[in-house]
Amino acid sequence: MAQSTGDDFVLVQGVDPMVDKWCSAGADVTYRRYDVGPVLTKTGTGHLIGMFPAVVEGLDWLDQRFSGRESQSGCTA
Repeated sequence: MAQSTGDDFVLVQGVDPMVDKWCSAGADVTYRRYDVGPVLTKTGTGHLIGMFPAVVEGLDWLDQRFSGRESQSGCTA
C-alpha cells in the first residue's frame, strides 16, 4: 500500500488508521508513505505525485513474485 502525505483526495489521516487496523488483525501489509507537501491542492496533483515512486516499487514487488520470491510477512512501513 502506498500513500502520499500531500494527497488531498485520499487523506493520509484515513489511510494510517486503516493500515494499523489491518496489521492488528494479522494481515500482511507493506505500507509506504511518501512525504510530499501539498501541491496545487484540489487538482489531484498531490494524489498523482505519490504514484510515481509507488509504481516503481509496485512493479519491483510484482517482478519478485513472478520470479518465485515470497513476499515479506507481517507489517512493514
